[in-house]
Amino acid sequence: MKRLLLLISFIMITFQATADAGQAWRYEVEVQTKDNHMHKGYIYLYTLSEKFDASKSSFFDYISKNYPKTAFNIYTEVKTLSTSDGIELDFFIPKNRVSIGKDKVDSMQLIKEMEFTFGDRVKEVSDKEYDRLKKKPKGVATIYHEAYVDNCSIILVYWSKEKAVINEKKVVDTAITKILEDKSLTKTDKRKKIDALLLTAMDKFKEQGVLCFGYCDAR
Repeated sequence: MKRLLLLISFIMITFQATADAGQAWRYEVEVQTKDNHMHKGYIYLYTLSEKFDASKSSFFDYISKNYPKTAFNIYTEVKTLSTSDGIELDFFIPKNRVSIGKDKVDSMQLIKEMEFTFGDRVKEVSDKEYDRLKKKPKGVATIYHEAYVDNCSIILVYWSKEKAVINEKKVVDTAITKILEDKSLTKTDKRKKIDALLLTAMDKFKEQGVLCFGYCDAR
């Protein structure tokens, strides 16, 4: 079931990412709650509205209006990974995500803002995976086939066994291309075959200690 949900989520994000992209922002903030607790971290905002303008409103009024939920998700610590093709991802573990109701906020101060490509930048990982991300990976590879899913790819992050990972990636890429070029298959059959292939491949990569996940954006 977990594997099925992973795939369903991957397809849903594809639909979202290919819609009208709008703007995506990472805000570094300090939040003071009404019960006198201070939280410092990041809030991620995806919006079709214009960017924050301090001459028009306070930051809290702006973020409250445009943030889609009744509670803010604040990420107190993230690890950022940059790939060679310009993708930047932020990883977090559950204990570093704090949910604060909008009605519980006494004040919110904007420290820094950063615009990024509209996509699923924030990724939850396990404690073990997060610890590994503290070390610079040996490499990052991408499995992408536009004819399969436009604007979405599978990213592979590895710290060892570079030759084995690259060779396995080539095998997967070749198999996907072969399926896509098979004129005897319907579009639905091709998708089903590639779905099954990728799920099996991701299991193999994980056995090799590779961090792998789906990523979509609107580039």
